[in-house]
Amino acid sequence: MRDAAVVSRISGHEDAVRDGVTGLLVDGADELVGAMDAVLRDDVLRKTARVAAMEHAARFTWDTTARGTLAALGARPSPGRRTSGSRTPGAAWAEPLHV
Repeated sequence: MRDAAVVSRISGHEDAVRDGVTGLLVDGADELVGAMDAVLRDDVLRKTARVAAMEHAARFTWDTTARGTLAALGARPSPGRRTSGSRTPGAAWAEPLHV
């Protein structure tokens, strides 16, 4: 992200954008217009949100996503590949997750 985001307040956006820090979350068309105007006119808001957004986005890596998914599924990364014919839930299907 190279500038402050202005997004609707829905699931997913609320995870990706920290309201007033990395961008602006809005409810409805009137707020959208006001937020877009603020971001376009306020150089300080735009710059600070840009920097904060880059720092915030750095947390969203494939490794973090994989770890979170495994944790939610109650699985642990295996140290190797699955054995031939094995279909055991939780068995490693690919390269191990490097911790």
